[in-house]
Amino acid sequence: MQPITTQSIIDPEKFKSLVDALEHQVATIPDRPFIRYPERHNDLLVYNDLTFSQFHRITDALAERYRAELGSSLNQQADPEQSSQIVVGLLAATNVQYTLTSFALIKLGLTVFCLSPRNSPFVLQHLMAKSAATALIVGPQFVERGQPLEAELGIKVLPICDVDLRANMDTELTSSDPIQSSWKEQAKKISHPTIMQSSGSTGLPKPIYNTNANVMHVCDFQAYLVTKSPNGEPDVLLSIAPL
Repeated sequence: MQPITTQSIIDPEKFKSLVDALEHQVATIPDRPFIRYPERHNDLLVYNDLTFSQFHRITDALAERYRAELGSSLNQQADPEQSSQIVVGLLAATNVQYTLTSFALIKLGLTVFCLSPRNSPFVLQHLMAKSAATALIVGPQFVERGQPLEAELGIKVLPICDVDLRANMDTELTSSDPIQSSWKEQAKKISHPTIMQSSGSTGLPKPIYNTNANVMHVCDFQAYLVTKSPNGEPDVLLSIAPL
C-alpha cells in the first residue's frame, strides 16, 4: 500500500478537529453529497443524500436541542484525568440519526461514548461509571436498559431526538447567536471527541479515548481510499456504522 499523500481531502495537519473539517467542506463544497442513508417508501428501499451544508445545518439545530435538554449535565465536573471533558453516552441503532446525534454532541464540545447495543445492563453501568459520563442518550429500543442508570448513577437519561430530515433540511440557525458561537469554539478545543469500548474478551470492556488526531487520521485514510476507488467517482458516506 502506498503512503497517504498530502493531497488527501482531509489533511490531519491542517484540520485540528472534526468541526474544523466540516466547516471547511461547507465553505468549499456545500452542495456535494456527504451522507447517503436508506429510507423505506412503501415496499421500496431508496437512498437519500445529505449535502455538507444540509448536514451542517441539521446538526446545528440538533445541538441546540440537546443543549436545552441536557441542561445542568453540561456543567457537571467530568473525569479530571480526561482533561475535564464532559462525557455523554450514546446507545442507539447505528443509523443516520446516530451519525447526526454524534456530530451534534461533538459540536457542543462533548465527548461522545459510542456504546455497543450488545452490552448487558451490568456492563453498561460499568462503562458509564468508568468514563464518568454525566448523561446517556438512548434509542427507543434501549430506553428500558438505560432508564435504571438515572437512579443507580445519578445521570440524566434522554431519548434520542428523532429528526424529520426533510422538514429540517433547510433549517438555519443565525450564526450571530452568542451561545452557538461559544459552544462551537469549545468543540474545536476538546482533545477527545469520541470514546469507543474494548471488546472485553479478557474481562470487562474498557473505554478507549480517541484523540482528534486519531479521528482525523482515520478521515484522511478514508479520503485516500476514495482516490483509489475502482470507478473513479467521488464517494459518499453510507451511515451503516458509528463514525
